Amino acid sequence: VESGSSDGDLIATLRHRLHEAVLPNGEAIVDHCDGTNQILQGLVTSPKVQALVWLALASGVLPKADVERLTGDELKDSVLALRSLFLMQTVPTEGGKRDLAEQELLRRMFLAMSADAQVVLVRLASRLQSLRFHAQTKTKPSLEQARFTLRVLSPLANRLGLGQLKWEMEDLAFRFSDEASYHQIAKALDEKRSQRELFIADLTSEIQAGLALAGLKAKVSGRPKHIYSIYNKMRTKHVSFSQVLDVYAFRVTVKTIDECYRALGILHSLYKPMPGKFKDYIAIPKLNGYQSLHTTLLGPSGVPVEFQIRTTDMHAVAEAGV
Repeated sequence: VESGSSDGDLIATLRHRLHEAVLPNGEAIVDHCDGTNQILQGLVTSPKVQALVWLALASGVLPKADVERLTGDELKDSVLALRSLFLMQTVPTEGGKRDLAEQELLRRMFLAMSADAQVVLVRLASRLQSLRFHAQTKTKPSLEQARFTLRVLSPLANRLGLGQLKWEMEDLAFRFSDEASYHQIAKALDEKRSQRELFIADLTSEIQAGLALAGLKAKVSGRPKHIYSIYNKMRTKHVSFSQVLDVYAFRVTVKTIDECYRALGILHSLYKPMPGKFKDYIAIPKLNGYQSLHTTLLGPSGVPVEFQIRTTDMHAVAEAGV
């Protein structure tokens, strides 16, 4: 590949060179790179960024001189930074030393991010792809890798505002780090699936009708809370599954900030709000740029339901980061 060749040519060359190479977890490197780049495309990254994962993984398989020639000067620093992030897999387990080690790892990742934020995006997408591979093949990553994901990589995704990556990464890593608790909650959710789906459909229709009657055009969607978020609430509040509030989460998406507050008023007129359960992240955004109105209402039959109200632009930031 001569200097100035396209990123597509570079990827095609690496695909050919790595077609038989396999990662230590058993996943083919070609499949891993394709899966990682599919995730990155959802974050609207450039082809140049998508070449990084190929180059970083190639450096562990191909001769060093070949990788350096393929990389070129433009991507050299990014590939080195990504390789160093790939080597961060575990932290000590002894009490306070773990917290200090995690803080140091996060510090190093933020330093890498300050130089090239896209390097960190590739690292996070790569880990999510690995977790998907283990889920699809019914194999397990090491327990320490799953815990590292929950304690280091997931908080980093949260700080970057990558809600879509964060939730999926957390649920999968939780599944592999505490299988018993994961399946207990998943089973409890599954046992009430038909009841839950009917509740979501009925409430969605009610909300849509109430907003439309008030002259507000909005998109309404509902879903159960993510398994790891339910587990965290059970753990931190010391309650059982049946006692967990906000098992249902609804999102109301509108066009403008003014419509967000209008939607809030309409919802509060339809259902009784729960005291102390309102947060205005539009007026005071989170540090990662997240903006939304949060309120928890007593829905039909007194079931607590959490609502997030945001604009379409805010939703894009909440899902894919700033």
